[in-house]
Amino acid sequence: QVAIDYSARDAHATLLVRKSLRARVEANGMLDLAMLDMSVLPYIDRMRTIGIKIDQKHMLDYGMELGIQMRQIQEKIERELGVWINPSSPKQVAMVIYDLLGFPVDTKTKTGDPSTNDKVLESLAPLHKNITDITDYRERHKLKNTYADKLPYWMDSVGRLHTNWKYTRVASGRLSTSDPNVLGIPVRSELGNKIRAGFIPDAGHVFVGC
Repeated sequence: QVAIDYSARDAHATLLVRKSLRARVEANGMLDLAMLDMSVLPYIDRMRTIGIKIDQKHMLDYGMELGIQMRQIQEKIERELGVWINPSSPKQVAMVIYDLLGFPVDTKTKTGDPSTNDKVLESLAPLHKNITDITDYRERHKLKNTYADKLPYWMDSVGRLHTNWKYTRVASGRLSTSDPNVLGIPVRSELGNKIRAGFIPDAGHVFVGC
């Protein structure tokens, strides 16, 4: 009943503002554009309903491969710096960068702690090889935890992923996705492309990039 009441109010509120919004759209000469936008919605819904096929074995195997690489990076850091750290931990990375390696603190977080965000690490990476190790670890950690390990468990009974396509969340008009976000996979790295290789077309079909 709660869901019914909410849905009814949601639809009714939309109907109430329709007249006002349509008048503003027409006054700005944008009615054709609005109709074009709305004509796309059935296709967006069909994309969500049909979903995209996932190679479960590829994803899980790649997740294990990333895990091995992450462990090797941690062992390399321990050999060269004498400390075992979790490169995903801001506090442990801050200890390495600012205490152990002695770099000055140029940027702080909102709480006043020394920053170890990607921008900071990127600027320091040319100055010490182990900082590159930390960024390499973090890239693998994100791909493993966000995609390789999780996407196989978002699949339905026939091996398809049904992400939530969002049409009105980005000001530029491009699509976005959530649950899971499949548009955040790196496109310019070999590691990211291996994640992309886990999305497969049906027999007799191909993927097109344009």
